[in-house]
Amino acid sequence: MENVFTSKCIDIDYEGNGVCKIDGFPVFVPGCLTDELVRFEIVKKNKNFANGKLLEILEPSPFRAVSKCSNYEKCGGCSLMNLEYSKQLEYKKHIVSDTLKRIGKIDTVINDCIGMDNPYYYRNNVQVPFSYNGKIIAGFYESKTHNVVDSSECFISNQLVKKMIDYIKQLFIRYRITIYNESNKKGSIKHVVFRNNMKQDFMVIFVTKTPYLNHEKEICEDLIKRFKNVKSIVHNINEEDTSVVLGRSNRIIYGDGIILDVFEGNRFEIGPNTFYQVNSMQMKKLYNKAISYANISSDDVIIDAYCGIGTISLLAAKQAKKVYGIEIVKESIENANKNKIANNVSNVEFYCGPAEKLIYDIIKKDHIDALIVDPPRKGCELSFLDCVLNSNIKRIVYVSCNVRTLSRDLNYLSKKYDVIEVTPVDMFPHTVHVESVVLLTKVQN
Repeated sequence: MENVFTSKCIDIDYEGNGVCKIDGFPVFVPGCLTDELVRFEIVKKNKNFANGKLLEILEPSPFRAVSKCSNYEKCGGCSLMNLEYSKQLEYKKHIVSDTLKRIGKIDTVINDCIGMDNPYYYRNNVQVPFSYNGKIIAGFYESKTHNVVDSSECFISNQLVKKMIDYIKQLFIRYRITIYNESNKKGSIKHVVFRNNMKQDFMVIFVTKTPYLNHEKEICEDLIKRFKNVKSIVHNINEEDTSVVLGRSNRIIYGDGIILDVFEGNRFEIGPNTFYQVNSMQMKKLYNKAISYANISSDDVIIDAYCGIGTISLLAAKQAKKVYGIEIVKESIENANKNKIANNVSNVEFYCGPAEKLIYDIIKKDHIDALIVDPPRKGCELSFLDCVLNSNIKRIVYVSCNVRTLSRDLNYLSKKYDVIEVTPVDMFPHTVHVESVVLLTKVQN
């Protein structure tokens, strides 16, 4: 067959695809590992690269692992579950180092990736799509599609989620709840979202296309009777046909519409739409590294940009003279202010609005010693970075979930800041995603 080739995999790219070469021409083949000899078929050819489909592993890697998950090859979630965990950590360190050099032109100290002792069942926020193909199915999307893979078990979700999904399916059948169909735009249920705290209290969020949830009283009564640790049930309305799971409208059906978590001695309110790290066990390692890099003294004034519900702000407040938290999501700022009051913290001020505008206003009125920034995947706005470059801020701690936009932003900041070191943290075992914490210091003139 003219499209079938045999080659050695020379690397794994940032999406988890094996990199093979045919006469120097790169072919990206999902499922194969570095140094494996494989047969693959080219399924799509572009000008500078091709995409391949793995047909056979002729010489397997000694670090190949047998995936625990029966849906591993279908589901788009855990593309590294075929690789021993210690090697996953090495891969993520390599990806951070390589991307920083290639995109950011940054050559600095890259520490080993901080991993988990038990890298399973770690997610505290699971968004489960529902579909219907003659029966109700629920699970996760097949890679790069909206085809739902009916999941028997997920090894990175909380273990109770599977039991809840099975029971909710029964409730939907019992009460004849319709499932939303993306093709004909009919039906109600789109997703069910599960959020939990460290005590295993749960919030269940029913996401519907329709402005109502039929039989909500009966569904709630049955669910809380079956699962005593369900503390809040919320109806979220999302009428948009986008990849965004949660809509803006929430209606509390049961409980307070929040769950409470305690982290590093601070109490936090978590709402349906508020950002909170999905891996509670690794969050401690991530944020403690960020606070350590910030090197906060009792006289320091800190800005925590993209502060969410104030998790890092309240940690920094224990050491700093003053902390300013900035966040554009109104619900998150409302939760942050409640968290501030609940924890009796008086040296933090939270502001709601665009980080690029508010940082300018804060720098004008106060001397800032250090900036902690934890932006979304798209990274920081250029105007935000320009404001930082024109400031007298001595230290920056950049927390990032996207090493590509991190590299771009660090390259821009390197005009006036030295990138001292980077520590990758594995917040998402068995996936290609990696969190990074970076220390930057102002170049001395």
